[in-house]
Amino acid sequence: MKSILLFSLFLAVIAAVEPRVLIGMSDTEEIDGGITIVTDEVRQRELVELLREHIGKLEEGNWDIIHIFKVGTQVVAGIKYYYYGTFIDKNENKLYASTVTLYLRPWDRYTDINMQDKTQIQ
Repeated sequence: MKSILLFSLFLAVIAAVEPRVLIGMSDTEEIDGGITIVTDEVRQRELVELLREHIGKLEEGNWDIIHIFKVGTQVVAGIKYYYYGTFIDKNENKLYASTVTLYLRPWDRYTDINMQDKTQIQ
C-alpha cells in the first residue's frame, strides 16, 4: 500500500513540475487526431524508404512516390504509417494527391497498404 501511495505522489510531483509531459512523446512531435507527426528529417527519410519498399503492393495501378509532405505514425496492434503526398500512377501517367496508409505487424509478417482520398491533380 505504501508503494502505491509513493508512486502516486511521484506522479503528482512530475505533473506539477512539468505539466506538458506526455509519456512516449518528444517535444518535437505533434498530435493530429491520434497520429504522431514525424518531424525528424532522418526518420522521415527512413519512413519514405519503407514506403518505397511496399508501394508496389498497392492493388491498383503501378504507383511511385513524387513527394511526401508529411509522415505520421500510430501505434495500434502493430504500427500504422500515414504518408500525405503526391503519387503517380505510371500506367496512366497521372498524378494524384493522396494519403497512403501502411500497416505493419512485424511479429506475424502482416502488411496492408491502402490509398485513401485520392484526388487527381494532373
